[in-house]
Amino acid sequence: MAVQQPETIEVAAVEVRRTPSSLVRVVFGGGGLAGFAVSGVPDEACLLHLPLADGAIDEHGRWYGVIGYWRRDAWAWPWR
Repeated sequence: MAVQQPETIEVAAVEVRRTPSSLVRVVFGGGGLAGFAVSGVPDEACLLHLPLADGAIDEHGRWYGVIGYWRRDAWAWPWR
């Protein structure tokens, strides 16, 4: 199977909420997500390059799991 090169899209945090378990839930939005689709595997993840305190972009990024996503008019939870 060929390795797919990642696509770079620009998004914005539209909601940030701390959970009781000390995690942070971040909801991203923006036009760059219009064509977002998952591959259908349960360990779906994305690599985020977030801004640092000095305004520079983190070159290495961090991997985060995709738990659910908004599709048209409802949340999709593909692995539940």
